[in-house]
Amino acid sequence: MFARSSEGFAAPVSMGGGPTQGGGFGSEANTGNAVGGQGGFGEPVAAGFMLTERVRAFIIDFYRKMCENSTSDVRYLYFKEWTNLTNQYYKDTEWPAEQEISSLVDDNEVFLLCYKELYYRHIFVHGEPLLHHKMESWENYKALFDMFLDGANTSSLQLPLEWLGDMIDEFLYQFEDFCSYRHRLTLLSEEELEVLESNPDVWNIHMVLGYLTSFVERSGIVKLLQDPEVQVVGSRLSVLESLGYYSLIGLCRLHCLTGDYRLALQQINAIDVDDKRGLFTRIASTQITLFYHIGFAYMMMKRYADAINMFSTVLLSHRGSRGRTTCFTDGQINSKYDKIRALCTLCVALSPGIRLDEQVKQLVMEKYADEMPRLMQRREENFETLFRYSSPNFITPSTPDYKNIEDRHREAANIQMKWFLAEVRSQASLPEVRSYLKLYTSIPIIKLSSFCELSEEGFRERLMSIKCKSYQMQNARNGGHALEGERSCANDIHFFLSGEMLHVEETERIQRFSEYFMTHSLKFQTAIDDLRSTDPRRRKKKHQQNS
Repeated sequence: MFARSSEGFAAPVSMGGGPTQGGGFGSEANTGNAVGGQGGFGEPVAAGFMLTERVRAFIIDFYRKMCENSTSDVRYLYFKEWTNLTNQYYKDTEWPAEQEISSLVDDNEVFLLCYKELYYRHIFVHGEPLLHHKMESWENYKALFDMFLDGANTSSLQLPLEWLGDMIDEFLYQFEDFCSYRHRLTLLSEEELEVLESNPDVWNIHMVLGYLTSFVERSGIVKLLQDPEVQVVGSRLSVLESLGYYSLIGLCRLHCLTGDYRLALQQINAIDVDDKRGLFTRIASTQITLFYHIGFAYMMMKRYADAINMFSTVLLSHRGSRGRTTCFTDGQINSKYDKIRALCTLCVALSPGIRLDEQVKQLVMEKYADEMPRLMQRREENFETLFRYSSPNFITPSTPDYKNIEDRHREAANIQMKWFLAEVRSQASLPEVRSYLKLYTSIPIIKLSSFCELSEEGFRERLMSIKCKSYQMQNARNGGHALEGERSCANDIHFFLSGEMLHVEETERIQRFSEYFMTHSLKFQTAIDDLRSTDPRRRKKKHQQNS
């Protein structure tokens, strides 16, 4: 394991999109002249200045545990020790560069590529990455992923699932960031424009898709997941198989960012999102990311009941982790959780007849109780504000025309906003008509049309529109594909026309006493936890133990 390659980086891997050149899917980017200075944190730090004895011991221990394939120890060092050292020494500066630690790890190529993945991720999380950081990180991902795909140096390597999942997640985040960066042409200097124009393959959409697709195909993960006799267990997967699994989730996310929601849901056909023991449940950030993008795709396809089911699963299963900041992924988790709550609010407003779990309703209303009445009144500015806050960072993946200095980084988001608001406008009369329907069991159409200040013919058209929008495709949640479903009524009010009369039947709600007791039991437990946390005797005892 970790045999040092005399050839340097692993051999290039061809994906069927043309021959590769240099060290990856395309030619090497010219990063030597990348602009932006030396650091993304301000003044550069002198070499070795922050390489303390504790950090040196950490690097050596990290390398040794990776060589020994001690996954549990690597997981601890990755999650806990890296975060602790970052908070203590590197919160406002970069970690030691590759050349500063290479002698501590025998110049091992595999470890150094993995270390640089964390090094650049730290800059993106805690600093302000400059152009040369973005380009160097891309080159590092190319070398790292080529090495994983080749397998010559990593066939026996074992890494924690959490790291591999975060690796794909960070890869896509940096791609999003670069797409936005290169379309902000008015903010770029002439030197930056020149560097970008001379390096069109840096963070190229075809290469990004190519790596994710290659991981899926080379790993055979789809066939493995679809085999009924095989139970996919994280500890038994190789690095390539794990990357293939998380690449499926990454492809779902990537197609959401480009607005192809049907293709996004097709990517996860092999993953049973209803399996409570699925591999995606092992990592909180992975589950939240997966359900966030599935739910958003459902929402944009007007399948609000399915979207609410996705969002409800996350809101209930991760409500206890809100506000936690024990590792560097918790900030992303908390942000996604709040966005999911906002999206759930939008879905409830757009499909008010859907029955919402009481606990989910409580989580939504504790933050958006004031916003909900405005949404029910179909105020576009409120829909727009929530949508902009909670939607993904849509991308324009094409290379911009650097001769035409024009900002286009919001173009994709504005297009998605346009289609979303068009749906909101088409439902403008739904709340008013719905409120009248709940008051009567039968009423003459001419009378009801006068209430709405519409002609009888116009009101009939509006009723047919509401009837049509009451029916949605709904997934049975029995392990089938995400796109599967049957068209059924998602409204709690049914009506039909008989001559000049409108007859209304309200669906009888089934009382669920178990939910009532569970909700109040959780409230009681929360009150107990709050009392314990404020008990001065417990604080005094904890202080004595620490001292």
